[in-house]
Amino acid sequence: MIKGKLKQKISILLIAVMALLMTAPGFAATGHTLTIKSQTAGHTFELYQIFKGDVATDSDVLTNIKWGDSVENPSKLIEALKSDNDLKGFFDEVDTTASEDAQAVAVAAGLSATLAESTASALADKFAELVEDYLSTTPYKSVTGGDTTYTYQFTDVEDGYYLVKDKDESLDLSEYGKDTAAYTKYIIGVIGEDKNIDAKADKPDIEKYIENPHTDDPNDTHDDLEKTEEYSIGDDIIYHLKSEVPKMDGYDHYWFMVQDELSAGLTFVGMATDGAAVTVGGEEVNPGSAGEDWTYTFTQDGQKLYFVFNNFLESYKESYVGKEIVIRYIVRLNENAKIGAEGNDNTVSLVYSNNPYVDYSGKEPTPGGDNPGTGQTSDKKTVT
Repeated sequence: MIKGKLKQKISILLIAVMALLMTAPGFAATGHTLTIKSQTAGHTFELYQIFKGDVATDSDVLTNIKWGDSVENPSKLIEALKSDNDLKGFFDEVDTTASEDAQAVAVAAGLSATLAESTASALADKFAELVEDYLSTTPYKSVTGGDTTYTYQFTDVEDGYYLVKDKDESLDLSEYGKDTAAYTKYIIGVIGEDKNIDAKADKPDIEKYIENPHTDDPNDTHDDLEKTEEYSIGDDIIYHLKSEVPKMDGYDHYWFMVQDELSAGLTFVGMATDGAAVTVGGEEVNPGSAGEDWTYTFTQDGQKLYFVFNNFLESYKESYVGKEIVIRYIVRLNENAKIGAEGNDNTVSLVYSNNPYVDYSGKEPTPGGDNPGTGQTSDKKTVT
């Protein structure tokens, strides 16, 4: 039986991101600074206090535990913890007739018990997602913007156990336009001194090039690339798109769609035939249907081209993160082409999942349609 002692301890837990917490020199007796480093500006990060207490110097252990200011309805939270299929075994002994302080200690002790499990990271993610539903609508602290180094700081933070998240709907395309950031995976842990944390979000990007094929070289590696090149009407041109497999921590499904738009002077001919047309990590990816691993689906709508990578997370998670994605296809310079320095534009952008807490329901993105829960890169251009 877990005893309701206010000296019960809760150690650092939850989420692998805690491994990224780095102790800054010194110790603030009255308040601490939490610094978040992101990939982009424009975030609104919110800080929620789950437990309050005391942290000893050079320690990551919280004692004298009480409910934090952000927990709005502790009894409802406990009820949810007890009934959740993944978490209930860790909170069965929480006595709902005890004082709120004693209940807070018991919940903290049950949470600490997840550390002994082989699935501790997944259980931590589950707790973070569940507890978020029972927090106040007003955060403990909030910070917006980020400077040129994409750094965000919460100051005067008291000892406690906290959750950090992006403000809901703060990164929607309708508000921020293209080049949208990604929402961070929830971050939770003990704060008892100054801390530095990397936001758990990865924003992919894409680049576009004109490939200069060496037709007389059987060992051509297709890496002679330019942003601008000269051709004659009737010539075939190979375009070369490059991206990387992003980190996808916290996602159950991930959308990854390349959308390309040709100017009127360019006619789509087909995928490159002098070697693999689509590769991930140097391995060939073949055309397929939605729901199939290691395939892509191609759609053309007039001058717009769409490449949807099917089952992207299931196909390329873990060992493929950071590996290069390459798409190669052929266009022909037609009679509508602009002649001279103005040239013929060809632009590409990438639509990707940007919120691990959106239910993508196992579907793939809709080419040219409304795709909620997505970010989009800025257009990248080549000129012929």
